[in-house]
Amino acid sequence: MFLNFIFFVNFFNILLQECAAARILVFIPLPFYSHQSVYKPLWNELANRGHKITLLTLNPMQPHENITQIDLSAVYTRLEKAKFFDVLSSGEQSLENVLHVFDTVLEAADEELSHPEVKGLIAGNQSFDLVITEYYLTVGAAFAHKFQCPFIGVVSMDAASDVHNIIGNPTHPILYPALDLGFSGELNLKLRLGRTLFYLAWNAYVTYSIRPRENELIQKHFGSEFPLVENLNKMASLLFINVNPVFHIQRPLNAQTINVGGGLHIQPPKSLPEDIQGFLDDAQHGAIYFSLGSSIRSSQLPGSTKSAIIQTFGQLPYTFLWKYEKELNDSMEVPKNVHLSNWLPQQDILRHKNIKLFITQGGLQSLEESLFIGVPVLVLPFYGDQISNAQMVVEHGFGLALDRRNVTVRNFMSAILKLITSTKYRNTALKLGKQISDQPWTPLEKAVWWTEFAIRNPKVDFLKHPIASTLPLYQYYFLDFLFVFLALFSVVCCVIFCGFVVYVHLLGRCGRTKVKMG
Repeated sequence: MFLNFIFFVNFFNILLQECAAARILVFIPLPFYSHQSVYKPLWNELANRGHKITLLTLNPMQPHENITQIDLSAVYTRLEKAKFFDVLSSGEQSLENVLHVFDTVLEAADEELSHPEVKGLIAGNQSFDLVITEYYLTVGAAFAHKFQCPFIGVVSMDAASDVHNIIGNPTHPILYPALDLGFSGELNLKLRLGRTLFYLAWNAYVTYSIRPRENELIQKHFGSEFPLVENLNKMASLLFINVNPVFHIQRPLNAQTINVGGGLHIQPPKSLPEDIQGFLDDAQHGAIYFSLGSSIRSSQLPGSTKSAIIQTFGQLPYTFLWKYEKELNDSMEVPKNVHLSNWLPQQDILRHKNIKLFITQGGLQSLEESLFIGVPVLVLPFYGDQISNAQMVVEHGFGLALDRRNVTVRNFMSAILKLITSTKYRNTALKLGKQISDQPWTPLEKAVWWTEFAIRNPKVDFLKHPIASTLPLYQYYFLDFLFVFLALFSVVCCVIFCGFVVYVHLLGRCGRTKVKMG
């Protein structure tokens, strides 16, 4: 009897879970592995809780019975042909390169939406309870309109100012500058002017270049009757940002914006492959891990830079693990203490007891891993937020940074030895990691709860400010008031000036009359 009761309770719980399960469509269009990977734990956990996930991704995950994946990885072939990663690896942020990157990203989104399975999804009659879409490009909002369901926008770091404007968060070019610009307390006129001009230029570029091209994509793939992306964006239920207090400036956020930062992508420890485990175990003097991430290619570093790196490694007693995509040129002899691999399990390598230093390009996820594991870093930044991240690493005191364009044996070796021989950098990393993770719930728990909140509450107008997301910038910054004030001030000044002229003229005439009468 008791066993029958237990069976009934378990069956009832399973039935409830199945009834509560939702169908979720996920679209992550940007062709960067870090953008794909940071929210993977969320997809897995939602699937573990019984939700049915349809995942449109360039980097497929391990199979899961509740996750249906549409593999868009063929897009990387187009990117290789377009020299996309060559441009990123050059680190040159010229206007031409920046425009090339955005053009290529939009072309990639077009190819992703042209994938036969995605086209079938758009043309079909499936239903979804929620759409989760990356919010650097906001074209994914069209899926929510197609399936008449709420959607959550997600970004893998802090959102750009245009996205904060969409969701109704306060933006300010000086107090909350773009990630690419970094933050400095020296608010001189030149810096404030530069930030303001960048803010205006970026929002103008998004408004008059990015959004119209997104509208073209929506009309091409979803139909000409679809609303403009500017209107679709305002329908977002929530915005997830991946922000932590070490690398990002504190800013006011409205109730729709959920900060899931602070180690969302950090995974439980796993065993290392035998060859890597043995290589690190045998590192009598300690080991150094060197990786420029998934987008920057070590193989495309300038010859002088590679030469300086190899010479430095060969002169040091440490063991080096170097993520390297191709074979070195035959003329460059690889020292015996250097192990090359085109893929390395980064988090578990950093956890090894013999790892003394992490040399990195400064991507957010890599630096978060170094903090949570407690490994000092040497940053060689290339583009985007890597430059401001490097600045924050130095300011917070858990690493150093070098100009990638000026890496020499002397400065490279000096930085490595300074970071390894002083315990303050490792201790600072450990302290900051503990402070960031000291939260009432984990980032994953928070992300799951708010995702299911959006499913339970398709209409969340009560979270939205009634006008913040629709208020034009000229009204937000009182520019209309300033215009009216200046206009009235000009009229008053004109009246006073005219009155003064008339007065002087009349005074002159009166003076001449008195002279004649005398």
